Amino acid sequence: MPKTKTNLIGRSTAFRKALQEASLAATQDAPVLIYGETGSGKGVLASHIHRRSAREGRLVSLNCATFQSNLFESELFGHMKGAFTGAVKDTPGLFEAAEGGTLFLDEIGDTPVEIQPKLLRALEEGVVRRVGGTREIPVDVRLVCATNQDLKQLIAEGRFREDLYYRINSFVVTLPPLRDRVDDIEELATSFLGEHFESDLNAPSLSIEAADALKRYPWPGNIRELRSAMAYAVAQAGERTTILLEDLPESVQADEQQQATVKTAGGHIEDFRELYRRGAEDAQLWAKFLLTLNEHLGSNKFARGDMLDCLRAVRGADPTNNSLVNEWQRHIKPVPLRLNLIHEEGKKLRIDLDACRRALIDSPLDESEVDEGPETITETAVEPQPSLSERRTRTNLDSPRTTFIGRKAEHQKLVEVLLNGQPNVITLTGPGGTGKTRLSREVGRSLTGSFKGGVWFADLTESRNIEGVAYAVAQALGAPLTGNQAPELAVRAMLSSRPPCLLILDNFEQVAEVASAVVGDWVRGAPNVQFLITSRALLGIEGEQEFELKPLPLPDGNSTLSEIQRSEAVRLFVDRARVHHVGFELDEKSGPAVAQICARLEGMPLAIELAAARTVIMRPEQIAARLDRIFDVLKSSRRDLAPRQRSLHATIDWSYDLLSEPERWAFAQLSVFRGGFFLDSAETVLDLSRFSEAPAAMDLLQSLREKSLLRATETPHETRFGMYQVIREYAAERWLELASDTERESVNARFAEYFRRYAAEWDRRIHTQDALEALDRLDYARSNLQEVLQWAQAGISDPDKQKIFVDISLHMYSLLRVRGPARQRVPALDAVLDMVRDEDPAMRARLLFLQSQSHREAGDPAEGYKLAVEAVTLAKTTADENLIATAKFNLAGVEYAQGQTGKAQALHREVLEVFRATGNRANEARVLSRMALLGTEIGDFSESLENSRKSEEIMRELGDLSGLGFVLSTRGNMYHRHAELEQAVTYFVEAEKIYRELNDKRMIAMCLGNLALLNRQLRRFDAAEPLVHECTELARELGDRLTLAKNLMNTGIMYVELGHFDRAEPVLKEGAPLFAEHNLPILQAVCIENLAFIAGQRGDLESALAGFNEAESLCDDAEDMTLVGIRTARAETLIMHGRNSEAAPLAVAAVDAWHNSSQPHGRDLFRALVAHARTTQDAKMAIQSAEEAMQLARQLHFSADDPSPSIQASLKFLSNFQKK
Repeated sequence: MPKTKTNLIGRSTAFRKALQEASLAATQDAPVLIYGETGSGKGVLASHIHRRSAREGRLVSLNCATFQSNLFESELFGHMKGAFTGAVKDTPGLFEAAEGGTLFLDEIGDTPVEIQPKLLRALEEGVVRRVGGTREIPVDVRLVCATNQDLKQLIAEGRFREDLYYRINSFVVTLPPLRDRVDDIEELATSFLGEHFESDLNAPSLSIEAADALKRYPWPGNIRELRSAMAYAVAQAGERTTILLEDLPESVQADEQQQATVKTAGGHIEDFRELYRRGAEDAQLWAKFLLTLNEHLGSNKFARGDMLDCLRAVRGADPTNNSLVNEWQRHIKPVPLRLNLIHEEGKKLRIDLDACRRALIDSPLDESEVDEGPETITETAVEPQPSLSERRTRTNLDSPRTTFIGRKAEHQKLVEVLLNGQPNVITLTGPGGTGKTRLSREVGRSLTGSFKGGVWFADLTESRNIEGVAYAVAQALGAPLTGNQAPELAVRAMLSSRPPCLLILDNFEQVAEVASAVVGDWVRGAPNVQFLITSRALLGIEGEQEFELKPLPLPDGNSTLSEIQRSEAVRLFVDRARVHHVGFELDEKSGPAVAQICARLEGMPLAIELAAARTVIMRPEQIAARLDRIFDVLKSSRRDLAPRQRSLHATIDWSYDLLSEPERWAFAQLSVFRGGFFLDSAETVLDLSRFSEAPAAMDLLQSLREKSLLRATETPHETRFGMYQVIREYAAERWLELASDTERESVNARFAEYFRRYAAEWDRRIHTQDALEALDRLDYARSNLQEVLQWAQAGISDPDKQKIFVDISLHMYSLLRVRGPARQRVPALDAVLDMVRDEDPAMRARLLFLQSQSHREAGDPAEGYKLAVEAVTLAKTTADENLIATAKFNLAGVEYAQGQTGKAQALHREVLEVFRATGNRANEARVLSRMALLGTEIGDFSESLENSRKSEEIMRELGDLSGLGFVLSTRGNMYHRHAELEQAVTYFVEAEKIYRELNDKRMIAMCLGNLALLNRQLRRFDAAEPLVHECTELARELGDRLTLAKNLMNTGIMYVELGHFDRAEPVLKEGAPLFAEHNLPILQAVCIENLAFIAGQRGDLESALAGFNEAESLCDDAEDMTLVGIRTARAETLIMHGRNSEAAPLAVAAVDAWHNSSQPHGRDLFRALVAHARTTQDAKMAIQSAEEAMQLARQLHFSADDPSPSIQASLKFLSNFQKK
């Protein structure tokens, strides 16, 4: 064991200052607050303060981040017997243990909020009360706290009490990070080297190169990392008396090259360092960095790798490339994209040099330049925003393209109500065009730092039912509905498992009838969510609070120009007019005309914006005159509309009246699109043949966009156009008026045929290098494809329409499978199967094996098998060998899933020859992958590996990314089963990269779960822990409760193995009922077994035995190896409590069961062998079990310094046993 030194070492100015402040604080009795990064030595400094103080009691320490609130209170203040389950005796807390001494609370910022008042009271009054007790116990304790967090930020977020903060910071000591103590590094390193030798004289010295490398390295882990690095160096050096550069960890060695790169790279690294440190969405900082990056690269285009170099320079060598990629993709890249400083072009990003230069020139107005009228809100800073390095992307709200005018009082009131947390549902009501959407977005942007779970905006414009609402929300949350739950229930699961968040539901009026079934249910199931809803009518659900949004205030009829300029409605008009007409200004003539326009438009923001757009071609006086005429016409002809709708309809009518004939015709026809369209869609569908000199579709779209009748949004692929719903409905009315039935049917047919070909093309490309774009484009077209299906179904007796219905349904299959909602696949294919009868056996066979797959993945294997057999039977009636082979391939997958390995293998060999003969390369590759996995299971690894390599070669040749991901993950499974764990890790990492590129979260989670398991088996728990956590996060995000349960179980088992019982218990308790919910008693039993084991380790044998009984009762099959594992855990627990005679038969039975099992012999056999060696009275059998256990330990990578305390103890027992 290395000896640990407690003296403080350091000559640097920053450290000496901290030490002086600590020494001064030691002479007093007031609380001390130590700030410092993780690993910077806060605990050592606390010990120094205690030793230098006059206090005679002990120094007692507690890390506040390691306890849940219920355990925290008991640990801190103690508890009385019977206060809770497991409280078997009166127990003093740490306050009492530290009587007359010092209590050191590390990570004070993680103290549960509900405990903070009790901690404050203990400090203020000097008394504590044990949990379950009534007596006040006086205590005399000096408090020292430490944190690496910004407590003022936590106060702003409501996570730390302000009064407690001012109570604990009588003395504040800031401990500098090691990177700011370069002068101390060599002395510290020498001291740490000496810890490994009896005398410092025997310790090795540092070579000059090694010392220089230590000084260059940024030490993100601070002193803790330096100590570990020296331990590593001692081991590497062996008997040598000098630590060389190559003895240091690779990350420290690599940093020499990295720092050299940084020094010669130019100013862009330093600019990025400043940007990363400050973390604000500051366009000027981004512009400065991007311009220097452009200069450094000599190009205005850059790739992800260029940014990884910048991140590596700032973050140091510790983070993995995957971690840096995730940080760039999720948290950093979206910022300059929102600021329009960069644009995506394929796999590269283009720097908009003009936009960057403009951002550097622009600067905020002086206070003296700001109008004294109603304020313009561009960003409401409710609280400091997290830095770029700390925050995750917690919103899908993009940056506004125009200034937010007025609404200051409404904005402030909504923010206050939402921060208050009650009520849960606020409905923002008002006529169409009052600006409900814009206000809700602005409020959401202001609150992004106030909700830990983020702020999410869902546009319900195209939603028409419960599923539509659920799908829109799932899209907003970035979580596709790929499971088999009802969409609304899946979304409820997603919401309930997230931290507190704000969900904005926009345009709810057209689905108000489902509000109770959707929002009402979500409010009950997810009380952690605040709902801000925009709607033209109240939803009528319990607890709803209305917030009525009225039109903008108007100037009086006799207002002066100065008074007119202060009107919010006029200021909105002027601001939007300047978007279209840069030189627009109000004067004595135009001012009253603008006031008149705003009054005639009733202060409706949308109408005002539409009017302002016309300043390009008309003066305000002309606009005002036209409004008078149009309003009169509409009031007399549209009595069917409600009064509040008439004015908005009139405004759109007026905009339409300004259009040319080709523009009107195009505008009306574009109403056939749902959810938006791309340029080529419009060019194909629009019929402008009636005009001899019709403008190009591109020019018409641009004109309609400039006149605010179309909106344009940027996608990663190209610009997408669309209409607001009210405008689309208006256009649809005009289309009915303008076109004959024949003309409308012609456009509908062209629309349907275009999307049939569109769906076919992009569906075909899903299994190519264009997979991500293909899925995106099918997803964008989802509403249009559904519209075609409805049109075709309405005329299904027409053979052409029937073909369109069948084709589009088939081409949407892969989209539904990957992006969801997956549950739509079965009813969609049922509808097609009803149309395609036996007269088309080839098509019906294809539909049957797809439906077989759908049923299997929906959890109905029996129906999946039945349909698979039916598909093969029907396919055989055709002469299509490829179709027959494809149906058999599907059946082979069903057989394999049901454990029929022999049948599956025979079918795979049969269809492989057919696919090769017919040139079906894609299916040939898939068959080879499946055969590789099957071959591994029956022991033919070399042939399996060859099949896998052939499959990979074909997938790469075809560019099938999804298929390649499957091949690589399958190969990972092969190597795992072949006990080549490092190789398995390599292939799962490669597969994960591919699935991240495709944004296939379901398959990402699969890879992460396997990687976590492999790292655990390789005893790399530090690598496994973040993987299981990300798996769990993905499951919560997707609302996948079964995957969540499995990850919780695996996390709990990992913590049990590490001896972290306090962390294992809550996740196992959460996982067990989830397995019960899914009728999986075996996995539920595993959770309960581990909870029982924890109880036994804590000394509660009675609870432990009861838990083991419950776990065993869930295992119906006496031969199940899960049952053997439970009995092994029971034996270990009995041994711990000295009841070896009861444990002995359990251990013998477990060893025999494993020896007779075909399952891989792993940790459970090792545990059984150790238990047998401990309990058997037969010395020969004990020796035999001990030797077998030692041999197995080597295979399982167990060692004396294993992270698991139980493994360490077992190996120590076996070692001592062998010596005896």
